[in-house]
Amino acid sequence: FRPGNIGASYDFGVARVMLQYIDERIGTVNAKGVQTGVEWRMGPGVLRASYGSYERKTGLNPKTTKTAVGYVHNLSKRSAVYATLVRVGN
Repeated sequence: FRPGNIGASYDFGVARVMLQYIDERIGTVNAKGVQTGVEWRMGPGVLRASYGSYERKTGLNPKTTKTAVGYVHNLSKRSAVYATLVRVGN
């Protein structure tokens, strides 16, 4: 068993970019993945976008991808309305 994840983000003020790398081993199965994302601040809201990919190294090499776009509108410090569209491919 070898879980391995490393991530980083950088805030440019108006936008923040994120990156995560995944390298795992469970028994004889190895898996690798990556996820990237960005957030843009727009007044009281945040526009978000991300892309991720994850693949297991087995006989069939199954791969999953995910693309997402969303918006969060902050109504107050503790309340928000949000919507997200996601496309997942297997």
